[in-house]
Amino acid sequence: MAQYRGREMFEVTPHVYAVADACQRVLRQQGRDTCVLISGESGSGKTEASKFIMKYIAANTTQVHREYIDRVKNVLIQSNSILETFGNAKTNRNDNSSRFGKYMDIHFDYKGDPVGGHISNYLLEKSRVVSLQPGERNFHSFYQLLSTSNTHTKKFGLNSSAVYKILGSERATAQDSKLYSLTNSAFSALGFTTSVVDDVWSIVAGVILLVSVVITTTHYFW
Repeated sequence: MAQYRGREMFEVTPHVYAVADACQRVLRQQGRDTCVLISGESGSGKTEASKFIMKYIAANTTQVHREYIDRVKNVLIQSNSILETFGNAKTNRNDNSSRFGKYMDIHFDYKGDPVGGHISNYLLEKSRVVSLQPGERNFHSFYQLLSTSNTHTKKFGLNSSAVYKILGSERATAQDSKLYSLTNSAFSALGFTTSVVDDVWSIVAGVILLVSVVITTTHYFW
């Protein structure tokens, strides 16, 4: 990572760190807003590239007010865990494919250190909730909530060993259980209160149960 700091892009091997450094130097030296557009087909590494950029920016900050900056950096990085939980899914090409678009604003102070941010999501693939392609999984959040007999599962009347239509042919795994804990840790890092977290998981539980509802129609003839 250090080899890209303060270097021109043509001086080093092509890497997303070089892109992040070039943007940050323009922002610091010229005081101009910069933008990175990450595009590509499913499985090309867009999500991982955005993580690398945030990690580089987090590492390439000054030592002044380190405690505050570390908190902001942690919030920016932790936000990815939540976004992936509710917006990513396993597809036939990628086990952690983003099924939504994301626009992230990172706010910097006059020294070029991150002091906050804003994330806008759009084009969420809602159709996945009710219709899955063979071999694919639904959004991670459903499997995380059903991965273990946790307080939320019991509270909302769910059974981790039951078969729910929303999961398709896939089932929750031990990895989903670990990710469930990471998601809740991310909620805490971002300042979500317990009641808000309960509300979020209650909505997920409601969707799981709603998709499982079977509607029958009785026809009457006179």
